[in-house]
Amino acid sequence: MIIKKKSILVIILSILLISLVLITTLIGYYLYLNWKEENTKSAYLTSLYELNAKLYAKYISITSILIKIDEEEFFKGKPIIEGRIKNTSNKKIRSLKLKISLLDKDGRVLYMDLFYLLRIDSYSYLAPNDAISFKHLLKNCPKDITSYLKMKSRFAKEKKKDPINVAYKIEELILE
Repeated sequence: MIIKKKSILVIILSILLISLVLITTLIGYYLYLNWKEENTKSAYLTSLYELNAKLYAKYISITSILIKIDEEEFFKGKPIIEGRIKNTSNKKIRSLKLKISLLDKDGRVLYMDLFYLLRIDSYSYLAPNDAISFKHLLKNCPKDITSYLKMKSRFAKEKKKDPINVAYKIEELILE
C-alpha cells in the first residue's frame, strides 16, 4: 500500500492539531485545579474568620458610635462614623472587619458599609483589655443622609429620637 505525500501531510497536520488540543486541555485543567485550590483556601479562611467573629463578638465592645459631618481637615464636610472599640478577651486582635448599617425608623437599610478597623497586613493590633478610637469616612453616602447630618449639626441637640439608627456587626476577626 502506497501512501501519497498529500495523505502523509494530512496525517501529520491532524496529529499535530490533536496533540495541540490535548496539550491545551491539560494546561487548562491544571490552571483550573490551581485556581480551585486557591479559591477553596480563600473560602475556608473567610469562613474561619467569620466563625471567629461570631465566637469572639461577646469579647469586643463597640461604644460611643456617632454619625456626623466631620469638622476636621482631612474629611471636612463629609459624613463619618466614629466610635470606640475595646478588646475584653485575652487574645490579641490582628484584624477586625466591621459592617455598619444606617436604618430608618422602620428598620429599612438606608446605607451599608464594610470596613476594616484593624488590618492583618499592618503591624498594628489590639491588645487584650485595650481600646482604640476609630473614624471612618462613609463613602457614597446617600444625599438624604448627608443633608440630614448637615442640618442636624447646625442646630442645638434635641432630645428627640434620631430617625437614623446605626446597626453594626463584626464580620471578620483574626486573632493572634
